[in-house]
Amino acid sequence: MFYRYTGNQQFDLQINRLCFPFEGNEKVEADLKLIVPQLKDISSWNKIWKEFALMREAKGDYALAAAYFLEPVFIF
Repeated sequence: MFYRYTGNQQFDLQINRLCFPFEGNEKVEADLKLIVPQLKDISSWNKIWKEFALMREAKGDYALAAAYFLEPVFIF
């Protein structure tokens, strides 16, 4: 299923790509509620994904941290 989060096709495609392996994961769903409203442009995209990657890494959620760290890479 393809979800529209931001109205930006590229952002939505990348979020869907990221979330597919974590479908139903409550942590990802909670993070997206905080992340999506902050995604305005490439700069904010890179900043917010890095912030959440660092937060997940600090909490020991290494699979999520790795996925979040990769998000900025795929936008280009």
